[in-house]
Amino acid sequence: ADALFFCGEQAPNQGGNTDGFGGTNARDMTLPAGYNWDICATKALKMLKVVNGCVVAPGGVAYRLLILPPRKTMSEDLLRTVDGLLDAGAKVCGMVKPVRAPGLRGYPSADGRVSALAEKVWAKGVLTCRPAEALQKLGVEPDFASAATDPAPQWIHRRGEGADWYFVAMNNVQTRTFEASFRQTGRTPEVWDAVAGTSRPADVWREADGRTYVTLTFPPSGSAFVVFRAPASAQHAVNVAVTATPRPDPVEPEAKHSLKIKKALYGVFAKPGRPDCSEVSSYLKPGVRVSVTNGALGGDPASMQHKKLEVKYVLDGREKCDVVKEHASYTLPAGAQLKSAWYGVIDPAWKPAEDVVVDITKKVAAKVKDGKVSVKIDNKLAGSDPMYMTKKVGHITYTYDGVERTVTVEENATFNVPSSVAAIDAPPVWEWSDGKILAWQPLAAEVTPASGTVTRYTATPPAPVLVAGAWNVSFPEGWGAPASVTFPRLVSWTERPEDGVKYFSGTATYTKRVSAPPLQPGARLVLDLGNVKNFAEVTVNGKTYPVLWKPPFRVDVTDALEGGATLDLSIRVTNLWPNRLIGDDRLYADDCEWKGVVRRGVKEIGIKELPQWVKAGMPSPTGRHTFTTWKHWDKDDDLLPSGLLGPVLLRTGVIAK
Repeated sequence: ADALFFCGEQAPNQGGNTDGFGGTNARDMTLPAGYNWDICATKALKMLKVVNGCVVAPGGVAYRLLILPPRKTMSEDLLRTVDGLLDAGAKVCGMVKPVRAPGLRGYPSADGRVSALAEKVWAKGVLTCRPAEALQKLGVEPDFASAATDPAPQWIHRRGEGADWYFVAMNNVQTRTFEASFRQTGRTPEVWDAVAGTSRPADVWREADGRTYVTLTFPPSGSAFVVFRAPASAQHAVNVAVTATPRPDPVEPEAKHSLKIKKALYGVFAKPGRPDCSEVSSYLKPGVRVSVTNGALGGDPASMQHKKLEVKYVLDGREKCDVVKEHASYTLPAGAQLKSAWYGVIDPAWKPAEDVVVDITKKVAAKVKDGKVSVKIDNKLAGSDPMYMTKKVGHITYTYDGVERTVTVEENATFNVPSSVAAIDAPPVWEWSDGKILAWQPLAAEVTPASGTVTRYTATPPAPVLVAGAWNVSFPEGWGAPASVTFPRLVSWTERPEDGVKYFSGTATYTKRVSAPPLQPGARLVLDLGNVKNFAEVTVNGKTYPVLWKPPFRVDVTDALEGGATLDLSIRVTNLWPNRLIGDDRLYADDCEWKGVVRRGVKEIGIKELPQWVKAGMPSPTGRHTFTTWKHWDKDDDLLPSGLLGPVLLRTGVIAK
């Protein structure tokens, strides 16, 4: 690693303020992107050794620079430790020279001894500039660098077994190709893909200015290990220039739908509830005495604080308010019309918070086209930031084919209607295959190897084939869904009319037989499922492939052809659990008693006790398919898009020549 921050002797501390929080001095302590660092405490600092000018921790990790916190206090003992490290050849950065001891030990003479010793120690070459400048003076270049932004790649580096291992990851939504440079030379970079279980020499890389530059292509939420261990090979590509003429994918004609945005607001919505209080109206009944305790009123809304019960109601046409201390008892008067009941730390001056929002109705409506919409809900769409440094959401009410719905969309998420219109990661124009260009779109390419001789290639692959028409979808028994349903077209299960399908959670199987496109030698056939919610296992002609659990939902099925002219497709799709929980809450009565409240917008509701039918191993008496001890989801929550949404395509890639 590049630097080791000493967090300081004071308590509490912020780990050396390496996050830049806490004023000018703290911001001075941060290192630029591309440097790797750790933090140590006093005990670890005293265990450091110096090897070849680096401080080395007991575990063997070496650091080129030791960074001291910018504080005017340091103990004599610690100063002597730093003095010894300097004498052994360590490089130390200390922006502030200590002038006094941190406590009363040795008072009052200790301060003078510390100041004198610090003068001696700092005179031995302690770097008094900022840590970033100290690394520059020592000639330490960033270990990792990339011009990629929005998002930028994250990385970590460790050394072992004669190799340097970098893990590079990116929170990208779409496939990204970017160049990253590493503080390495003289060795071939290898790319290890943990998802595919493959490792290979990097396809495109070069050395310049004492660094190795590697071109990486990441699918959504991509990552890879870049490993340097074998001597550099003279035969490799250093640059690839591709000019493509992409063709649009075929689409299935869609039925006409109507979509109208009725209201769309974006910003920070006042959370229901009251600080350090629970709304407990459900626990109060006219004429029934209740204990004002945590146990009787659903839990403790404010631990270690004195609480009260505030009840507002109307009786004989007059509004009244009763306030009762914790551990007392209370009876709501007979005939009272209850308005509110709060239990917790009661502030008489409290008033409900107000929404801070921007009306984005017209802007969202402007994105609607042909009964569909797919728009990112963010500050850019709103035209401003309604509340700086605060998480925001969009509340959108719309009618789709005459049915009104209201949804909540998180900031920077995409609002999609219908759910199958969600953006799909674009397939690659081309990719490497055993050192050759495998083209998925018509293209012309120029490949420059390390020798400098440019080679030109062209390719014209067949157009992708849309797997259109009806699918047979089968469901397992016992979950309320029909055994088999024909989907005339691919839609989310939540858009089907059958309750058993709409609220289904589990695994359903899509089957279909299609014609296989002809393949030329060296060509590859990929089954592209489009959008899937949420996992898919593909079987083609009896051959089952590894589960697809994140985009892109594509699988190479070339080896399933075996010279045949047809493809028997079987796709097992599994969604998430909430839809069945929501459906049970919408369709069936409760089969247990609940306790708890919604506090600050979060459900804090659990069962009062395990019902007898569960203890007896019997089915739900009300017909529910699910049982939970905590109410994470209920009938008012939005259903999650589910199933194979498509479009499903057969893509053919050919080797460029």
